[in-house]
Amino acid sequence: IVRTELDFGRSIKLLLKHFVTPLRTTHQQVLKKKLRAKIFSNIDDIAAVNEKLAQLLRVEQARAGADGEERRRIGQAFVWWLDQYAVEAPYAAYASNHPIAHETLKALLKDAKYGSFAAFVKEVEKKPALKHEPLSSFLIMPIQRLCKYPLLLKNLLDATPPTDGDYQKLAVALDRIDALVSEVNEQKATFDSHAKVLELHERVLNLDRFKLGRFLLEAVFHEAVGEHIGDGVGVPKEAQRP
Repeated sequence: IVRTELDFGRSIKLLLKHFVTPLRTTHQQVLKKKLRAKIFSNIDDIAAVNEKLAQLLRVEQARAGADGEERRRIGQAFVWWLDQYAVEAPYAAYASNHPIAHETLKALLKDAKYGSFAAFVKEVEKKPALKHEPLSSFLIMPIQRLCKYPLLLKNLLDATPPTDGDYQKLAVALDRIDALVSEVNEQKATFDSHAKVLELHERVLNLDRFKLGRFLLEAVFHEAVGEHIGDGVGVPKEAQRP
């Protein structure tokens, strides 16, 4: 769990070094700030939060190495991390934005108007340090990592004797990480629902006057007669699409 956490931290640093920072500085003309925000969201917050966890795990790794008889207190490190840092908010924000990031990136890479951005991404993805990983893979890593924590902690708990000093902390850490993942999923689901409502609202606003008038009249008709409406009457197809 320590090794994979440090690997994750290195991947986020690669994302920041090779994509985020250049697009904010030397290559900022390639992509406007608003679009950068859509793609990278609050990745800086994710990096900062996980660097705190990595620091705690490094301390446990070094301590256990200095005293061969004493096990690393991984559970205690996770509980301390969850107690001391606001972990939920950054992950909820990032997970909620990820569908937007994914669709924005996909659209920009296909749009000829953003050819310079596509060329930048293609060139960076060739760098040996990135090991041929595409930008999209780096963007989903924080969500994948969060979802792996429960399994990693569960495996560690199962391999830890109940008499071990870290056993109870591991159990607490597992419960709290499970709750965190559930909360992030709930917030993402809420965000997705709101996004669908906004999309439908925009589609209704984009109806031409005739279709919009018909839509409003039929809405009034539905209200007046309840559910007993013939098959030939309904909202326009443009407004039915999710």
